[in-house]
Amino acid sequence: MTEKFSLVPDPMDQEWLLDGLRDLAALQGVERLLTTTILEPSRTFFPDLWTPDADGVLTLTRRILRYAGLSHLRVALWVDAYATRVGAIDPLNDRSHGREGTAAWFAGIVDGTCLFGLDEARLDDAESVAGVLAHEVAHAWREHHAARVNDRAVEEELTDLTTIYLGFGVLTTNNTLRHRSRGVMR
Repeated sequence: MTEKFSLVPDPMDQEWLLDGLRDLAALQGVERLLTTTILEPSRTFFPDLWTPDADGVLTLTRRILRYAGLSHLRVALWVDAYATRVGAIDPLNDRSHGREGTAAWFAGIVDGTCLFGLDEARLDDAESVAGVLAHEVAHAWREHHAARVNDRAVEEELTDLTTIYLGFGVLTTNNTLRHRSRGVMR
């Protein structure tokens, strides 16, 4: 038997979501949650010309950092084949960094610089890049505001919730289920 899909979270999940939003509001204020602009993948919010290269990713990352209120931080960015390469992440000392199977990563803030990476296979899809970078910038926001938790799985869920708090929810949820179809009419 297949499980029925519901657009409404079950009561326990609703409680968890509300608790998480309450904690973010307690940390940084409810005003942001109530008044933030919800970013859409459009020229209104992303007017820069997209180029599918490291410069385009850097420009997009800086814009998302600005929307998160982190424009005072610098960016170090690595664009590589992270979906197929493996290795330990030490971006400051080792050029063989990587995360197998990941679209993007955030490796911390060092001396006022956010360390980000993006899988080069994503470069052809600007909307996907915006979504994964919004998630990674939410990681940076959580680190900058000392909101991180030690449990990695919980931290990932809280980071997703943080994207909602920051107004990035449309960008990140657009990446959760993407269906593309093509056809020819004769």
